[in-house]
Amino acid sequence: MKSILGGALNVAALGLMLHATALAESPLEVVKAFQKDCAAKDETAALKRIEGAGESAGGMEGDYFRQKARRLVEITGQPERKTEAVAEKAEGDFAVVVLIIGGPGAGRVIEPLYLRKAGEGWRIIPFSNWRKLPLAETGRKPLEALEKWYEAEEQKRTEAVDSEKVEGG
Repeated sequence: MKSILGGALNVAALGLMLHATALAESPLEVVKAFQKDCAAKDETAALKRIEGAGESAGGMEGDYFRQKARRLVEITGQPERKTEAVAEKAEGDFAVVVLIIGGPGAGRVIEPLYLRKAGEGWRIIPFSNWRKLPLAETGRKPLEALEKWYEAEEQKRTEAVDSEKVEGG
């Protein structure tokens, strides 16, 4: 009897784990939810999606993360700065999302937004230069691969915008 009950409990636990995994947001979904929070001026919800923003990390590093996080929320929440998350790639515990900031034309910017896995979800790293993170060499390798992928995406999207300008005159 114990083995049947134990097996049923294992199946139930597996079902709960699969359900929780299915509910976990992808990096792209996290960034889009963050953008919605910022547009709604919900700083509390937005900051919960940013690494280091709500934690009780002390000292200059904690202050630096919180300052960068609040600036990111402020910039992303500006209605005149249309920001669109368009692509994602994950490597291990890190991911990058490609952001297009601004509409077509000279003011358009393509930026990376890096994320780090936190439990079953993802948290946004509040600056585009991941090299500012204190990381062991093992943490640098996936980020270097993501940076190369991002640079190829940026080039492809920049060329697409440039060809639109030429065709549109």
